[in-house]
Amino acid sequence: MDRYKTVSLKTADIDAARERAFDQDADLRFRIKHEVPIFNRPFSQIAKDYAALQKERVEAGEIVAENRPVNADTAQTQAAKPKVKRTRAS
Repeated sequence: MDRYKTVSLKTADIDAARERAFDQDADLRFRIKHEVPIFNRPFSQIAKDYAALQKERVEAGEIVAENRPVNADTAQTQAAKPKVKRTRAS
């Protein structure tokens, strides 16, 4: 299986990080051995979390929210444009 799981250890202390990494490794080994799902969050939950994070960032002034209403004419114009396959020049 070519999937990776990335976990934040939430510490800058190298010794604490090492200990937490070993705990994570043991947890993953247990899950694999006993056929317990490793990736247990549905995409819908991840999307909700991401949207909430972006909303917090807007409220904190880190990013600017741009509400761009989609115009039906614009959408049709974009859809009607021919798709050009770009190739790299030799």
